[in-house]
Amino acid sequence: MIKTETTTINGREWQCTQFSGTKNFDVLYSLAAILGPSLARMLKAQGGNILDAEVDFGNMADVLFKGLGKSSDALALINRLLQNTHVDGKPMSTAVFDEVFAGPDIQTLIPALTFAMRTNFGDFSQATALIIGASVAQEESPALQ
Repeated sequence: MIKTETTTINGREWQCTQFSGTKNFDVLYSLAAILGPSLARMLKAQGGNILDAEVDFGNMADVLFKGLGKSSDALALINRLLQNTHVDGKPMSTAVFDEVFAGPDIQTLIPALTFAMRTNFGDFSQATALIIGASVAQEESPALQ
């Protein structure tokens, strides 16, 4: 069942509706291509156990920014992650994005991404396992590339 979660970020009410199964897989696959190799290296340095990783979604978002080369690629993926969100009742759009993340409020981008990723992928260890698993599958199977 598709659920909608609600939270408050920087004094604004955020709602995020989970992606459908196919959309969730599509977004997860995109994240795996970008984040998987960096997350695997980070976890290996910590002993390699995904379930015991001392990393949170904020760190995952940092890895996201480091994993993308161009700001346009990062913005496209951020827009995909936030596409099922509403802020103060308004659906995410370029105008809402520009309003919500203007000036020093850009600092709320990481909590917003964290909220969207938790809503769609569960806790960090589950999401990391999914992303790394999909990344390994992409590397091992030429048919998936």
